[in-house]
Amino acid sequence: MYGQEAKQHVYSGWYISLPSNDTVRTFSFGYMDLDTCKYKLAKFWGEPTHNTTGNVIWTSMEIPNIGKELNINLTDMFCAMVKNNMKCVSFKDEKDKENKLLNIKPSQSRKLELTITDKENKDIIMDKSKVEFMLQYLEKILK
Repeated sequence: MYGQEAKQHVYSGWYISLPSNDTVRTFSFGYMDLDTCKYKLAKFWGEPTHNTTGNVIWTSMEIPNIGKELNINLTDMFCAMVKNNMKCVSFKDEKDKENKLLNIKPSQSRKLELTITDKENKDIIMDKSKVEFMLQYLEKILK
């Protein structure tokens, strides 16, 4: 459906990359200011069930045209090239985030990933129409 490479959708000041396979629907964000992106998503969805520097989780959420009783997981992570592979780990706490971002190298980056699953943590966004809907939905949130 989407080929072997990740697809990138570019918007004003941010982009979303979709995975190259169709088994896991993770939306990866690039943004001039990922803290603003994270803030806008948190403001829209309200008080999370779980909230740490590297992971914000909302449970029992509803997204029109996608479903009810959804789990939304927003992971804030640090990525680095290791032996020609990108390795990403979520930030442990604010100090960890600050230290890693203060000393960032050209082969390293910060990334936000958004994953939406049903209440059994199974993939809920399984077809192109739902992907396209989510892209438009996220675009409205991040304006």
